[in-house]
Amino acid sequence: MFDTNTPHTLEVGWLSVGANDVAEIGHDKLQGTIDRLKWIDVTKPSPDLRLPMSQGLGIKGIIQGFNLNATAIAYNDEIAPYTLLAVEAKFKEGTQRLYCIDKGDSVTPVRSDFYRTLVEGNETTSDGRLPA
Repeated sequence: MFDTNTPHTLEVGWLSVGANDVAEIGHDKLQGTIDRLKWIDVTKPSPDLRLPMSQGLGIKGIIQGFNLNATAIAYNDEIAPYTLLAVEAKFKEGTQRLYCIDKGDSVTPVRSDFYRTLVEGNETTSDGRLPA
């Protein structure tokens, strides 16, 4: 799982594909639900990896659909009748957390947080990217 003590920049992106879902649920309510997620590390065996079927299938679909190298997962049912699903994945330049709304018949990405790891000697450029 991502260690917030690692030097990083954070890029938060609310996704246009999920704008209608965010509007229906409410931005503040969804933000609060995201803030209360309890992340489960999937890089080591744990009894916490047993999920209800719907949430497990939704998270599996996100991982496979976006071809993610998952390091942690989370879900929250506070926005019933919908569920917030989240997957954390590692990339060469940092860690992404993808948040999706499960409506029962579809799963829509609504937000992506990217924690860009800062490496000594590779400070970010003015646009937030690592130099080539």
